[in-house]
Amino acid sequence: RALLSKERRLLHRQQQGLVTNPPTKKERAEIEALKATVEQLRLEEQRLKSRHRTAEQRFRAAHKQSADRIAELEATVKFLEQAQVQAQAQQARAQQVQQVNWQEAQGG
Repeated sequence: RALLSKERRLLHRQQQGLVTNPPTKKERAEIEALKATVEQLRLEEQRLKSRHRTAEQRFRAAHKQSADRIAELEATVKFLEQAQVQAQAQQARAQQVQQVNWQEAQGG
């Protein structure tokens, strides 16, 4: 009975993964190779994230610069439109004054 109970506990531990056979030399080599691969992949991921962050910062800066330039050009267009309206109004007033002066000169 004690032997059966001991075997049951051992089986239970094995099923839980508590008791394992130590890895063989081949398995250890494979584990080390996999660890090295994982480390290489981790370093590659960090490198790619860094490149991505750098590119994102560059794009954000370019976007901000473009948005600033657009705002500047919109302000310039607004100023020029207002200047054009004022110039047209002045021209219209000048023509009216000229016409009145001409009519007065004609005796009218």
